[in-house]
Amino acid sequence: MKEKKWGRLQRTLLMAFTFAMTVVFAGMIGKVDVNAATMNVKVAVKDRVTGNSIDDAKVIFYDDYYDKNHPDILPTTKNSDGTYSVEWDDGYGYMFYKYRASAKGYKDSTGQEVCFDEGVYNISVADILLDKDDSASNRLETAISDAQNEIEGYLDKDKYDADQIVEIESIISSYLEKIGEEVKVGEETEETLAAKKEILEGIVRDAKAALNKIVTSQDNINEYYKDCISFVPESGENKFLARKEYGKYVITLSRFEKGKFIVDNDADTKANWDAEMEMFSYSAGGMRPFEIIDNTYKKGVFFNKESFPDDVNFNDAIGKEKIIDASVTFTKDGKPITVTFDLNIIPRNIYGITVNAPKEVVLEKNEAGDAYKAVEYTAKVSSDDPDYTQNITIESLTPKVAKVNDDNAIIPIKAGTANFKATADGLDPVTFTIIFSSIDEVNALIKGIESLGEITLDNADAVAAARAAYDKLSDVAQDKVTGLKTLVNAEKKILELRTAEAEAAKAKAEQEKQDALDKAAAAEAAKAEAEKAKQEALDKEAAAEKAKQEALDKAAAAEAAKAEAERQAAAEKAAAEQSEAEKEAAEKAAAEAQAKAEAAEKAAAEEKARAEEAERAAAEKVAAAEKAAEEAKTAAQEAQKMAEEAVKSTLPNLTLKVKAGKKKATLSWKKANNVTGYIIYRSTKKNGGYEQVKVIKNAKTTKFTDKNLKSKKTYYYKICAYKGNVNGNLSAAKKVKVK
Repeated sequence: MKEKKWGRLQRTLLMAFTFAMTVVFAGMIGKVDVNAATMNVKVAVKDRVTGNSIDDAKVIFYDDYYDKNHPDILPTTKNSDGTYSVEWDDGYGYMFYKYRASAKGYKDSTGQEVCFDEGVYNISVADILLDKDDSASNRLETAISDAQNEIEGYLDKDKYDADQIVEIESIISSYLEKIGEEVKVGEETEETLAAKKEILEGIVRDAKAALNKIVTSQDNINEYYKDCISFVPESGENKFLARKEYGKYVITLSRFEKGKFIVDNDADTKANWDAEMEMFSYSAGGMRPFEIIDNTYKKGVFFNKESFPDDVNFNDAIGKEKIIDASVTFTKDGKPITVTFDLNIIPRNIYGITVNAPKEVVLEKNEAGDAYKAVEYTAKVSSDDPDYTQNITIESLTPKVAKVNDDNAIIPIKAGTANFKATADGLDPVTFTIIFSSIDEVNALIKGIESLGEITLDNADAVAAARAAYDKLSDVAQDKVTGLKTLVNAEKKILELRTAEAEAAKAKAEQEKQDALDKAAAAEAAKAEAEKAKQEALDKEAAAEKAKQEALDKAAAAEAAKAEAERQAAAEKAAAEQSEAEKEAAEKAAAEAQAKAEAAEKAAAEEKARAEEAERAAAEKVAAAEKAAEEAKTAAQEAQKMAEEAVKSTLPNLTLKVKAGKKKATLSWKKANNVTGYIIYRSTKKNGGYEQVKVIKNAKTTKFTDKNLKSKKTYYYKICAYKGNVNGNLSAAKKVKVK
């Protein structure tokens, strides 16, 4: 026998013995105490692939011996040292239980068995190895959990007042409920996962937006007094607190800026400066602290003060880029008001690369005539440090249009748009564009016009080409064009010639139009005469046609009268012949009908006799069949009764054990072989009134707990096995008084 089966057999025997002893002791003292104990179990849950511990795993301990589908869960608590305290009943000596684990993003483990032994309360069991669950449904569960955590942990509640915390928790609760209502886990596909994650993102986004409207009292103060605090440099406009978000501000200053912090509002005239961290600087090299003052009051030091004691060490704070929670405190109506902000300190204000280059350049040859002239421009790095310099490199991004030589000189190559990039260490690059224009084509076209001499309409295309080329030029390039007067005069001459030509063409067209009108009038007159002659001919033709039709109508009437007379004569003859034929046919049909009637009457009499004989035979067969059926039914009932008796004889008589509990009774019995299941009956009287309370359809089940009973009341139970539709004999009644 395998160890596991032997262990379970031992447990079964032990339980039976314990139950028997319980009954004995119950009879002796009336009550049995069940010993409760706590087993401290050390178990690790790990990733099967990596071997890493899974800290958020949950481990449960349970007993599924009686019902695998509905196991009994043991009360379990996870301790701070990673062990589990498991409450179990050690009254049976030792018991076999199971444990399994689950964790976010992993598949649940299968059950592993462990034995709890009386007197031993600290054990270690085998590690639980979990496999990753990458299904769409599990990823959705993870996304839901992440969204819930993101909403719940979005705000630091320690920074809010009690009434604000109530409002925050209400908002969080409403959006968590929204997640539960709108995003439910089912059999997910990649498509449904993506759609539901999009819904989750929207809910989280809306929740954050709602929570962002809840601000701390300090944020409200900062927001209200934001415009009363500024830094005033010796040059330039005031630098006010820059808003990062509601109630959160920052101000950025350079070590090279000299000026004052100012409180300027209707507050009292007392203010002071404070910061979470003091500012320091080099005690040499020209670094000086600021002054922090309001209109009437000086307090504290900052960079760029004109002098400071030689024994002050400012070296420790070099490289500190930000002071968190810097503040200015002033009094208003006798009460202190503190405004907080972050202070960014930068080595110097570097405003970036500035390039001053022309937007457009008209190409011109250099003095040697072998290249275009270089572009004049300036490029520098702007800073509040007057001694700050940095090399700038210019790069051509369109080298086919313009190039940059080793001296950073921009040399045009051809007309077109050229793009350049200026770079310096640690700064964002700056791009700029120069349009290179050429007027050579326009000048050449205008010179061509000058060489034509007298302008005629044959030169119109050349003049139009010169104008089109000129119009394509920018304003800058057009200003560089020479000989524009020649083009304008040529256009004026072309316009005059085209105007004269148009006038001549117009006069010719007018004459041709009049000639056409005269010809049209003559044609209209001839047309009218022809129409008149045509109408007279049509009238004569219509009269002749009418006379012809009248003659035809008379001839047709005569022909119709003749035909009608002949038709009537023929009809009278045909009617007489038809009448004679119909008389002969009627006499013949009457004779045939008489013969058929006599034959039908004879056949009907014969058929009636045959039907009466068949009816008598059918009645005899029905009676015989009914008798046979009744005999078969009786035989079947007897056979069924014998079969049920045979099955019932094979069903065992069960021995029932009942244990009282608090408002419940636990029944147990020995498992029967070759049965379908068991039926349990209950009564409040020993010898009658039993009602069926449970049908157990699994023959392997040997335990049942009857719950929701009345305390201190006595009940009687009976049980029988059943197979199919046949019930075995009922057991003897077992009495139990519920606690």
